[in-house]
Amino acid sequence: MLGFNDGRDWFLEHHYGMFIHWGIYSVGGRSEWERKKFGVPKEEYDKYIPQFHAEHFDPALWLDTAMEAGMEYMVFTAKHHDGFCMWDTRYTDYNVMRTPFGKDPLRLLAEECHKRDFPLVIYYSCMDWAHEAYPNDGTCSSVVTDPAKHDMPKYMEFVKNQIRELCTEYGPVHGIWWDNNNTEWADPSVNALIRQLQPAAVINDRGFSPDGDFRTPERSALSGNSGFAMPTEACDSISCSSWCCLRDGDFHSARYCMSAIASYIARDANFLLNVAPEADGRLQKEYLAVLDRVTPWFKRVREALYAPCRPWVVYNQDIICTGQGNTLYFFFMTPPSGSKINLIPLNTPPVSAELLNTGTALVVEFRGVSPNKEPVVILRHYPADELYGEIPVLKLTFKESIGDVIAKASAHYYTW
Repeated sequence: MLGFNDGRDWFLEHHYGMFIHWGIYSVGGRSEWERKKFGVPKEEYDKYIPQFHAEHFDPALWLDTAMEAGMEYMVFTAKHHDGFCMWDTRYTDYNVMRTPFGKDPLRLLAEECHKRDFPLVIYYSCMDWAHEAYPNDGTCSSVVTDPAKHDMPKYMEFVKNQIRELCTEYGPVHGIWWDNNNTEWADPSVNALIRQLQPAAVINDRGFSPDGDFRTPERSALSGNSGFAMPTEACDSISCSSWCCLRDGDFHSARYCMSAIASYIARDANFLLNVAPEADGRLQKEYLAVLDRVTPWFKRVREALYAPCRPWVVYNQDIICTGQGNTLYFFFMTPPSGSKINLIPLNTPPVSAELLNTGTALVVEFRGVSPNKEPVVILRHYPADELYGEIPVLKLTFKESIGDVIAKASAHYYTW
C-alpha cells in the first residue's frame, strides 16, 4: 500500500475533497481566467475590487456543505493566475484587504477548519499576471506584461516570502496546491521550505520542482480499472467550462460527477470536486443543485468507494472492482444494458447480491453459460431503466474470503 509514513498520511485516508475557486473574478462571473480568455486589461479587471463585498461569506456554511456531502478536506484558492491574493499578505497590496469586505477570508476559513479538525490545503498559482517580475509573454496561459521587468529570481523571492507567510501565520496547513508553472523554472528550495514549516503538508506536482507528493490529473475521468503507481488526486468542476461562479454557465450532470468520483476514489486515489461561491460568498445554487444529487449516491456507495481497489477481477475496463473481507463491489461505469448480468468470470456463488444505489436485493443464479457452460454468477431483475442517471454499484457477499474468490476467477479468460 502506498504511504508516506509521516504526518502526510492524512492524505491517503481522506479521499474526497471540495475545491473552492473564489476571487475578484467572481464579481464578473465569467471565468477565473477572464483576463486571458476575454482579453480584459488589468485596469478594467481591477474595477471588480470595489465591487467585492462578500457580505454573505460564512466559512461555517462552506464546511457544513462539504461535510454534509461526505467531503473530508478543502482546497482554497489563496492566489489564482490573476495574482490577486485572498489573504492579508504583507508582500503586495493587490489583495483582499483593498475590497469593501476588508477581512482576511483565508484566516476565517482556517480558523473554522481548525475548530473542526478539517484539513485545509492552500492553492497557490505559480504564474502571476499582476506581478511585473513574472515572465508573462502571452504564450500558454499567460497574459502579456513588460518583458523589460521580467525577473524570475526576484519573483521567486516574492513567492518564498508568501509561502513562508502562508505556512507560519495560519496554523496547521495540510498542503500547498501549486498550479501552472509554465516557465520551467526549477527551485526545489520552495518545497523544502514547506516541508520544514508544515511537515504534514502534502505538495502536488505542479510547482517549481519535480519532488511533489502526488500527481494531479484534471478534468479526466480515466477509463480502466487498475490502481495508480503513485499517490494521485484528480480534480474536476461541476461547471463544464469554468471553476468560478458563472452568471450564464453550463453544468455537468450528476452522473458525470459520479463517474469522475468513482474513476479515482474506487481506484484508491483522491478526488476534488469544485463548488464555486458567488462574489457575495454564498455557494452558487447551480453548483449546489448538482452536488445535492451526487451526495445521496455518494453516501449510499461510500463503503464501496473506500474499499481497496481489486484490479483484474474482471477484464472489462468499464467495470471497477473494490473489496475487502468477504465482500466485492462492482462499479458499472457503463450501465448494464438489461435486467440480467452475467458476472463472467466470477465462478463462486455469493451469499447475497445488493444494488447499493437502492438497497435492493438481486436474484442470484449459479449456472453454466457460453462459451463452455462452466457455472458462473448471474444476477437477475436488475432495474436497468431506472438507474441511467447514476453509476450503479453492486455489493456481493461471499462465504469465502475475496482472496479465494479472486484466485478462482483469475484462472478464466472470459470477458463480461
